[in-house]
Amino acid sequence: MNIRKVFFLCCGLPGMFFQDFTDLKFDVYYRNLTTKGNLIANMYRVILDEVDPPPAIRVVVHSENVTERNPFTVTIVRGTSIMSVTSFLYWFTTDTLCDADTLKENLGQPVIVSVASAQITSFRFRVKSVENFHIG
Repeated sequence: MNIRKVFFLCCGLPGMFFQDFTDLKFDVYYRNLTTKGNLIANMYRVILDEVDPPPAIRVVVHSENVTERNPFTVTIVRGTSIMSVTSFLYWFTTDTLCDADTLKENLGQPVIVSVASAQITSFRFRVKSVENFHIG
């Protein structure tokens, strides 16, 4: 296990469960979401379809206000998949998260998202399905 995962599991993950979540809808493109600044994390929970959950999700995050003095960080958890990105420059990221555990009960669990920045910053966000994605 690398140091980033150890840091996240010890410092980042516990904080996710002591804050209120803002629920976001799956496959909706959100504009003008805002961070709190001071690297205080906004916590989001993206609710997936429990009956027919996507096998893989694509996460898109975009902020134009990122500078060397205003770093922007995002952590996304779905099942056992964790994506954590920090940037000090113009910021756009997209990534696909999937899990080898394909039981519907597990795939239908909410996606947990943490977003923080040094200064109050607006950003855009979307979680969508990846069509025809198969592991193995």
